[in-house]
Amino acid sequence: MPKILQKITRKAVLLFLISFLALSSCSNMTSTIKRAEETRAADCAIKPTRIIVIGKEFAPTAIVDIVYDQHDIKAPQYEFTGEVTVTYNSIWSVDCAERHIMEYAQKRGANAVIIGNSHIVGSDNSSDGFFLTGRLIRYK
Repeated sequence: MPKILQKITRKAVLLFLISFLALSSCSNMTSTIKRAEETRAADCAIKPTRIIVIGKEFAPTAIVDIVYDQHDIKAPQYEFTGEVTVTYNSIWSVDCAERHIMEYAQKRGANAVIIGNSHIVGSDNSSDGFFLTGRLIRYK
């Protein structure tokens, strides 16, 4: 086998293994809803320091699906109804942030939330916290 093909084959195998490991580590994605629901309210006693909620409001919902990509939304027809951003100072619990977003989504009548934008709040040398944003989805 020519050396160029050996290099390409090695790179392809390496890329496959990296992709496989990355996808394997993401197999937890389906349990995200459970994780957010099972995170006890007592564990999330620290409330967000700032909450920004924009968009339409509907009757509250009991169950909110948490997804990380628009393609993971269960319903074939849906609409974006708003956005929730929670900001925390000196706390690094993503589970609690997801839970708080889910609670606000339920209050706003969303059927699903796409967890998305997150950033560290603070300077490069010291971070004061982070914020997390969820897009609210309403099934048609």
